[in-house]
Amino acid sequence: MKTSSTDLAWGPPAGAIDATAPAHQAKGRHALRLVCKIGTLHGRRISLLLLLALAAVGITSALAFDPQQAEQELIILTNVDRTSNGVPALVPDQALEDVARFRSEDMVTRNYFSHLIPPDGHQVFDILKQRGINYLRAGENLARNNSPDHITVQTVEQAFMNSPRHRAILLCPDYTNLGTGVAEGAEGLKVYTVLFTQVSSEAPATATPTATPTPEPIPTSPPSAVTTPEDQVASASPTPAPTATAASIPSPTPTPWPTRVELSPARSIGLIQQIVRRILSLFLNLG
Repeated sequence: MKTSSTDLAWGPPAGAIDATAPAHQAKGRHALRLVCKIGTLHGRRISLLLLLALAAVGITSALAFDPQQAEQELIILTNVDRTSNGVPALVPDQALEDVARFRSEDMVTRNYFSHLIPPDGHQVFDILKQRGINYLRAGENLARNNSPDHITVQTVEQAFMNSPRHRAILLCPDYTNLGTGVAEGAEGLKVYTVLFTQVSSEAPATATPTATPTPEPIPTSPPSAVTTPEDQVASASPTPAPTATAASIPSPTPTPWPTRVELSPARSIGLIQQIVRRILSLFLNLG
């Protein structure tokens, strides 16, 4: 029976904790229940409409996981949480998105999960510098899970918001831009990278990150498919030789992880609406 694992990785050079959570129920086919009260229409017409509606749901259920759609969903959830907490929304940045996507794909391809990039242990701030991306301050949040496709992004966002350190980065009012990157590996494992920057109009600042790990907390009574994030923060100033710090989450009193809230896939909504419109049009023509 397939289980949903919990992978925990804190700031370098700390270790990692791997655990398993109760098995998820296998993905079943979505069912659409329609209650129709239609005057004098023949049963054959109603049956046709029902079949078309069920076919529409079946098509959307068969859609494969779309990393780019997940990236857009994560941007939306991030800005919803920021604005809900009185913090300005962030501007999607294509340059940051490219770096974030590279980070996630690289971790999947080379099977690692860390702010330290093998083989020499450089960090994302070095990549930003190499690509000429200017910033006064930068941060990186990492997460991975093997949650079902329709809740994986929401699970990541909930984990970020329920982790004090990640929440602080996500809601930092100084940040102005963000980029998200998602990649899918074997057995449904999804890796997420979120990059935040405070943009600067001045010359690019040089960041030389140093790791400052702290003991990792172990939450009690984790639910199934809990996303475990990792974070990293860099600060740069206009003055010469700025420094960046990579910090891990402190050790608060362990609290249970949040309960998952299951939603239908965001990418399916547009297709369902189109099909439903076609069904209604057909229905009106038949009438």
